[in-house]
Amino acid sequence: MSCRRCLAGRPPGRQAPSCLAVGAWLGGRLADRHLSRRGLAFILTGASLGSALAAGTHRLVGEALSVAITDIHLAAVACALGILALPALCCGMISPYIIRLRIRDVATSGATVGRLYALSTAGSIVGTFLGGFVLISFFASGTILWGVALGLLLLSLPAEPSRPWGRLGLVLLLLLLAVWDRQFRRTEGPLMVESPYNCMLIHESRDRGRPVRILSTDPDYSQSGMYLDDPDELYFDYTRFYALAVLARPQARDILMLGGGGGSVPKWLLSGKSGLDAADLRLTVVELDPGMSAVARRWFFLPGDDPRLRLIHAGLQRHFARVEVFCVTDPGHPGQLQNLMVLAFSDAATAAALRDGPGHSPEMAAMLACRYRPSLPVTEPLRDDFAPVERFALSLLRRP
Repeated sequence: MSCRRCLAGRPPGRQAPSCLAVGAWLGGRLADRHLSRRGLAFILTGASLGSALAAGTHRLVGEALSVAITDIHLAAVACALGILALPALCCGMISPYIIRLRIRDVATSGATVGRLYALSTAGSIVGTFLGGFVLISFFASGTILWGVALGLLLLSLPAEPSRPWGRLGLVLLLLLLAVWDRQFRRTEGPLMVESPYNCMLIHESRDRGRPVRILSTDPDYSQSGMYLDDPDELYFDYTRFYALAVLARPQARDILMLGGGGGSVPKWLLSGKSGLDAADLRLTVVELDPGMSAVARRWFFLPGDDPRLRLIHAGLQRHFARVEVFCVTDPGHPGQLQNLMVLAFSDAATAAALRDGPGHSPEMAAMLACRYRPSLPVTEPLRDDFAPVERFALSLLRRP
């Protein structure tokens, strides 16, 4: 992950235009002093190597800067400059250099500049749609950066066709580095897996003397966890609150779970450790991100061929008659950042077992005491109308 405080874990690029502007100024100056096709090839090669450097080191640079800078906005700016400054600077030099290279006569300079700007604008339009609708949707950001690096280096060959062997060797080297980086490299840090919705970090450690595997999707917080010596055991304290659902419906056979995450609770239910009859259980898990389900199966041992388990990838759009919310860490301060356990019921009577009163074990009574009771009635039903990345756009529309 390039920067844990940047959008969706992808290398940020909002500061790239400033680097492009500086690059355009430098490109114009260089074109007036040293104009040649070899110089254009040199600029394209520099942009290629800068993109390759960003692809290979964006995670290390981003993590180092995000640790050193605590402010989220400054960290985002620093990560953008640290990762993309060099390739953006070199790319900014290309247009003015090509314009100066193509101008042969002042009388036709207007037509030359117009053609190049038209091509540049058309390329920007194609790049916008290609990036937004194809590349980011189907490829990880590191893969895109390696592709840009190879593309720029290939463009340098027709820019200066003489003496191509050194650049052809660089093409082969970058291709090998790209394959190694995306397929074979394993570092001591977390493993990064990207999907259209999430940037997931998987790492292992020890807790209370036991080996654990952790899945993180948010800055500095863990999403799912698993004991490696007992994958079906619940690791995080908040997941144990799912026992409240078992308390409410001890004879449940058909279970719908909204959000699968790393598969901790589905494995717990299917293993029989919840107290339910696991043999006759039919569990349906609705997960927004297919990439999350793939991670759960590969690294967190969620069974992929269990007939009792059905995975559905869709968003939550149903309304429920009653919703109970439990503040796991601090029920006295519901606005504090903490895990919330949400139980939704199709009818209010089903939630009767969750009423406070005698008869519950001390542990269960402590869980029930964490119920969130808002001072005003909740009029808005719970829904999931937005993909995770859209919350950033939504925040721009909110005004105090």
